[in-house]
Amino acid sequence: MLTSKPRHSHDWAVDYWALGVLLFEMTSGREPFAAKSPMEVYKQIVSGHVDIPTAFSSTLADLIVKLLNTSKSKRLGRTMGGGGAVMQHRWYSDFDWDAYLERKMDAPLRPKTSETFSEESVVSRRICFSLDIEPI
Repeated sequence: MLTSKPRHSHDWAVDYWALGVLLFEMTSGREPFAAKSPMEVYKQIVSGHVDIPTAFSSTLADLIVKLLNTSKSKRLGRTMGGGGAVMQHRWYSDFDWDAYLERKMDAPLRPKTSETFSEESVVSRRICFSLDIEPI
């Protein structure tokens, strides 16, 4: 009978795991789990150990370790306080969540370009790219 749930299903806790991986990769330039074979990567993940680079601040290391907890029920964001617990973590202490949520935050990096894009030109380029044709 195929009506039973899969034994290893994912819920929204995987989003917090992905945030931990993303933060690790963006701040170190490498993956938190790497090996020559997928099985070795899997073994690293399930071991529950993450090698934190020495260049990471103690608050960043704490956040990443809590986000990459192999126990979904103990992973930051999945525990008491939910996403608010992630937002209130010490690593985000200087981050203005209100400005971010109200879309009043300036971009920290603006690419230098002489070309101005309108919404129409961006959509047009996406369509042309997906069709593999040159934009007009």
